Amino acid sequence: MTKKHSLFGSPSSLYRHEKCPANVAYTKDMPEPPTSEYAKEGTVFHDYMEKCTGYWFQRDTAKVDEILADCEYEDMPEHIYGSLSALYIRWEKFKSKHDNPVYALECRVRLNEDLAGTSDVIFHGVNKETGLTDVVAIDYKYGKGVRVEAEENLQGIAYLLAAIETLQLTNIGIAVVVIAQVRFENGWSLYQVTNLDHWRTHIVKIVELVKAIYEGVHPVEDHIAAGSWCRFCRANGSCVAQQKQTLDLINTTATELPIEERVRRLTLDEQVALFLKKKEIEHFLDAVALNLKCAVEAGVEHPLVKVVTTKGRRAWNPELTQQELVDALNKLGVANVYKNKLKGITDIEREIGKKRLDSLVVLGEGKSELVEASDKRESITLTQPKELPETDETL
Repeated sequence: MTKKHSLFGSPSSLYRHEKCPANVAYTKDMPEPPTSEYAKEGTVFHDYMEKCTGYWFQRDTAKVDEILADCEYEDMPEHIYGSLSALYIRWEKFKSKHDNPVYALECRVRLNEDLAGTSDVIFHGVNKETGLTDVVAIDYKYGKGVRVEAEENLQGIAYLLAAIETLQLTNIGIAVVVIAQVRFENGWSLYQVTNLDHWRTHIVKIVELVKAIYEGVHPVEDHIAAGSWCRFCRANGSCVAQQKQTLDLINTTATELPIEERVRRLTLDEQVALFLKKKEIEHFLDAVALNLKCAVEAGVEHPLVKVVTTKGRRAWNPELTQQELVDALNKLGVANVYKNKLKGITDIEREIGKKRLDSLVVLGEGKSELVEASDKRESITLTQPKELPETDETL
């Protein structure tokens, strides 16, 4: 099923609404951007999870295999099996601790008239020890580019609050948001929401401000801001605030100098500032390229750019059956048409358990990587510091 959200308060856009309350008003007359392959992939993953979860909970794995047999994404079935296993373990644990446990899939929830959406999974039941109603809202993330954590995640909290409202749950005890980012190692994170009234008030205020700006109560220019939240905005690549911020960062030194020389002239603080905005700048430039491509394809001309056709990927002739292909290849002298492939580690662990593979599996050596200080991984200390490249003495 395709998720639909309300105009002003889509839970998936709450972070952007919070940081840039004018984004809905600013983009109201802009067309929806083309659906990316990543978005399509995520939609397919969510649809399969919805179709498979009920059968998996009933232990009908044959039906799940049947559903996934036609999956066009090579690695997705493995991710789905892993997600179903992890979800089932959590559901069994939840059932053991609660009376009248209930799970809901792709549940349409609404906090108020302006905030509605579709929650991936909701658990709720009466805690056997406290007698209070516990609620869990689980949100899948299939992307693997940016890690998403459950802690103070506005989207997850909004789904949780909206589920409580929609399902008319009372006497709330433990309320938990879970983000399941399935392609990350240890990608399941949780956050216990301890002050539901605070978060409800905070989220409602965000949506009310967005609505007021949309209706002209507040000027757009006073509430537009650029940042990491621009990535999925319709104005990405054309927003005035984003353009100004990006160009200010890029033009920190004289533009006529070669890039290497410009970098050497940057101070340490300027380099850090640019590094922290690296993804935003890349997203901005990607959006500019996409907008230009669409414009040129629509007939707009510019002497410095053009659209060309890339070389297509080779594929077996679809007019031939698989057996016809095999016969033709055998005639050409191909001895082994089919290539055997060893099962993946995850598949085998699912079959026999993790601990039994310890002696057969090694962890590859990681590489050093520059990240933001907020990254939860432990900082490393180099035993012998690397020699720094030549830089301006401002460093």
